[in-house]
Amino acid sequence: MWPAGLTCWRFGENAQTTYFSYDHRDLVTAIRYRDGTAQYFHHDARMRMVAMQDGGDTTYYTWDENGLNLLTERDAPLACRARARH
Repeated sequence: MWPAGLTCWRFGENAQTTYFSYDHRDLVTAIRYRDGTAQYFHHDARMRMVAMQDGGDTTYYTWDENGLNLLTERDAPLACRARARH
């Protein structure tokens, strides 16, 4: 497991770098791409991704009670984009 807040990198074309940040549970919390854009990932206490920020947009995720099956994907707290069937 990586120390909390550790940032790793991977070199790409023209020696430009993509950065990955991790939390104390070794979950990715942010990716900063070579073009300057970024994605941020938010997890709950059960290590499930509950939100992802991509540019100015945030997508929210809800899971079943066992935490294994994605139930909904929302682009706002009340606006459902997709509903999963299991």
